[in-house]
Amino acid sequence: MKNLSVEAKVGAFVIAGLLGLGIIATTIEPLKYTSKKVISQYYILFDNVAGLAEEAPVMVAGVRVGKVTNIKILPNGKVKVKVVFTKPVTLHQDAYAIIETMGLMGEKYVEIIPGSENAPVLASGSTITRGKSTISTDQLMLKIYETVDALDQSLITPDGKNRISLLLNQITQLTKQVTATVKDNRENLKKLVQNLASLSEFLKSDVPEIAENLKSLSSQLNEIVVENREDIRDIVKNLKTSSEEAPKLVAEAERIADQINATVTQINRLISGKNEENISAAIENIRKSTRNLNELIKKLQQGNGTIAKLINDDTLYKNLTSAAHALGKLADKFEQTKVYIGFRGDVNTATGNTRGGISLKIVPESKDRYYLFEVVADSRGKIDHTTYYITNATGALSIDEKVTQSFDTEFTLQYARIFKDPFFLKNGRWVLRGGIIETTAGGGIDYLFPDNKWKIYTSIWDIDRKDGYGKQLPPHLRIGLSYNINKNWYLYFGGDELLYNKWRGFFIGSGLSFGDEDVKYLIGLMPSF
Repeated sequence: MKNLSVEAKVGAFVIAGLLGLGIIATTIEPLKYTSKKVISQYYILFDNVAGLAEEAPVMVAGVRVGKVTNIKILPNGKVKVKVVFTKPVTLHQDAYAIIETMGLMGEKYVEIIPGSENAPVLASGSTITRGKSTISTDQLMLKIYETVDALDQSLITPDGKNRISLLLNQITQLTKQVTATVKDNRENLKKLVQNLASLSEFLKSDVPEIAENLKSLSSQLNEIVVENREDIRDIVKNLKTSSEEAPKLVAEAERIADQINATVTQINRLISGKNEENISAAIENIRKSTRNLNELIKKLQQGNGTIAKLINDDTLYKNLTSAAHALGKLADKFEQTKVYIGFRGDVNTATGNTRGGISLKIVPESKDRYYLFEVVADSRGKIDHTTYYITNATGALSIDEKVTQSFDTEFTLQYARIFKDPFFLKNGRWVLRGGIIETTAGGGIDYLFPDNKWKIYTSIWDIDRKDGYGKQLPPHLRIGLSYNINKNWYLYFGGDELLYNKWRGFFIGSGLSFGDEDVKYLIGLMPSF
């Protein structure tokens, strides 16, 4: 260990760190690399699976129990999704599935409701016909358009008139009719009040007198009865009965009179000068409100303002519809675009120099090309030799040399096209890359094997490089082979500096790569603040 240079020690430390990071990363669900045994499998029918991809998690009661392995479109337009369980779960015949969204980035997963325990058990390999999915962006926008269109149709009559304007006109006419009716019948109401007052006075003053007369008459008749008892007995009895009922009649008349007085008082208050002013003020307020509403309707009909344009202008409605469709298509393209974040590091066994980088790879929906951006650091750095010629006091000439070493961060930005292999292996692919490699012009050729585990790559860059003395050096050529241990962790090795024998050597390294699903899952695990 003592014979190793500082650079070799640093390289060994970087490799050990990356290996440790890989081990830690692969122990985190869902990145854990294990060959779990499939316990059972089921098929689910959905009308729409927008955003759901293979390898998506399958959850039961919030616990991951399996994953999606296949998505297939049936002839009837439905989508058949195959899921496998790696944990024991009992499903019943009334089970159903829902496509849900996980975390902040919106990763789709399948949530399965096992069903009631009273229902029969659903055997492995069966199909769950009750599949539900959340509403998509396009469907949501369509609902909004339908609501706006229904509102527009409800405000316009079949002959093209505005319903609110017609209603306000009717309120205005009714207000005018009520005002005219009150003015025209004011005198009649006053006469009616006077007549009711006269009737009340009559009932109060004359009815008691009539009752007294009836009592006097009854006494006189009693005296006559002594002489003509047998003849007029029946008449006396009738008169006596009438006399006894007279007080009740008086009381009832007084009660009616009081009610009439109360009614008269209320009518007087209603038509008094003070309330007349209140009624006039209320009618005037109704008129003002009606005029303001009429002006608002006119402005809406004339097309002033956003609401009026939304209701009256079909062009704005069509533009909104077109913009919504465009946003929907853009969202679909963005959802289909894959993004990969990577970390790698390697060491040159001949020089002990280490190289590490962080990468961002963007793969569009077509998957026939990708864009690669990297930030790279090299432990060798850049070495400059500066020679100084010094003349001392005696005239003797001496030569001094200053060596400076700088470490600058370098960037890689490449565009790659992917082509099918027509010559060697079926489903093999060639990759042509070009652009900037470590802040210099460069490019490369890669070959991807059909199993997506092995890759041969060749990169050449820094074509016009020079050493610290200004001497021209051969370009940097690297040829290597990488192997994917799993979808996140890979090893790579090969020959480095193959055109420059001074630095030529064998390199070995390791790297990690995280896709959209991994990043969404990790971000979803972060706590919210």
